[in-house]
Amino acid sequence: MRRIGKLVPVWLLSAVDSLPIVLPAAIAAFGTVAMALLLLGQLRTGYVWPLGLTAVLLVTVLVIRHYPNAKTHSQERHLCNFLVLGGLLAWGAFNMLFAAQHLITNRDPGTYANAGVWLVNHPNLRITATNVFAAVPDVSATSPGFTFDAHGQFLLAQGQHLLPVFLGLAGRIVGVAHMFQVNILFGMAALLAIYGFARLLVRPFWAMVVTGVLAASMPLIYFSRDTYTEPLAAVFTFGGLTLLWLALRSRKLSIWFLAGLVAGTGTLTRIDGYLTIVCLLIFLGIMLATAAKSGRNEALKQAMALVAGMATTALLGWLDVSVLSVSYYQNTKSQFYPVMLALVAVVVVSGALEWLFWRDNTILPRLDKATKPWRQRAAAAGVLLVALLLVSRPVWYRTYDHPAGGPAVRNFAELTTEWISWYIGPILALLGAFGLAWAAADMLKKRNLLLVASVAVIGGTALVYLVKPSIAPDQIWASRRLVPVILPGIAAFGAMALERLFNEYLPRLAWKRLYIGMAAAAL
Repeated sequence: MRRIGKLVPVWLLSAVDSLPIVLPAAIAAFGTVAMALLLLGQLRTGYVWPLGLTAVLLVTVLVIRHYPNAKTHSQERHLCNFLVLGGLLAWGAFNMLFAAQHLITNRDPGTYANAGVWLVNHPNLRITATNVFAAVPDVSATSPGFTFDAHGQFLLAQGQHLLPVFLGLAGRIVGVAHMFQVNILFGMAALLAIYGFARLLVRPFWAMVVTGVLAASMPLIYFSRDTYTEPLAAVFTFGGLTLLWLALRSRKLSIWFLAGLVAGTGTLTRIDGYLTIVCLLIFLGIMLATAAKSGRNEALKQAMALVAGMATTALLGWLDVSVLSVSYYQNTKSQFYPVMLALVAVVVVSGALEWLFWRDNTILPRLDKATKPWRQRAAAAGVLLVALLLVSRPVWYRTYDHPAGGPAVRNFAELTTEWISWYIGPILALLGAFGLAWAAADMLKKRNLLLVASVAVIGGTALVYLVKPSIAPDQIWASRRLVPVILPGIAAFGAMALERLFNEYLPRLAWKRLYIGMAAAAL
């Protein structure tokens, strides 16, 4: 720290160190304002920039005010921070050269791209049907994920609309030809948010390794170069988890609210963002049920602040899809309603446990004493058993879709764990399972609430999408299910296992060679 401090001002060290947590908060704050204006039909330049930048300034000041002082951090951390930032700038500059060279004009990318083009010159998404794809042969008005409204006057862009909003606002400044490069910036922001999260689990060096692995992975490169929502969703998932760490550390209700707001902003980006909310509610249920008697009132206030933040953006997300994309909402009810049912079930079960544990203060101590000898091993064994079952599925199981009125079609969902190994490598994927098992054991040993939240969000999302990805099996298209949470999460937990192996089980002699060799193997 002293050597770097002599070359770099402390304020700059602090700014760079806090960037992985400030940037997701700023993007979420601006996006929340922009989406509220879009729903009002008033996404006008004179409104969105003053209001949005004010929101950005407020959350930036809030985060920095409660962020740890840079003087408390190690020289290794500051060095890695600058290396990651420099690497991301180089990554972004390189990928800018290839942005939008493969824009797909049907399904999701085409929807986001065309809706973004519309918003360059309009304050709402009332897309006039007659003005779209005029004189384009062999292309219908509804081919790129659009449907007509009930009166046939307007086209409705399917899905959530935060990415089109950002594209449209960028297009007003840099023009339509360059607005598609915005997604490269979101890819950079996603990598930075993942680095910030991984830094909470492992030393900065290993967090840098994770960031390098993901920066070189095909899915993140591919989806950043085109108009896909996955990089933006990853920003909010891992930015929200890192803000949750700051909330746990600072114990400030405003940070708890902001953490919920950022995590919930994923619902403005993708409809499966509600799955993250369900997982965080599981975390809150565990936090409240196991809270000490003296800290229950504080824990309840913190939980309410987090829920209020998530509810704010989740409500906007629901209004977005139900008002601006009615047909898409109707078509996805079969997938959306189970998530809502799970949300209600988690709230009911958590409430019942809290009532039971808070009513009788002897239950939790008895459970703690009875399970203490075996619960860590059971948690780790449970994670590894589930991982083994998922990995072994191609040997004993094949999955099929059963479309109405048609023959069964194989969907290859049993190969989802293999997809992970394709994109981050089999070694890191295997280590990720062991890292997740270690994290599950550690969170029971130390009541580490950050690990509880991380295991809930990453493990819960992985369990859902590795069992049933609900997407066409075509690669690289199918890997979309892995990008927002699973690939980064498994890589981060893989680094956790790698660090533990290095520190606890490998000889300390020749540690420098091992350090470099393992990083190279992971990459």
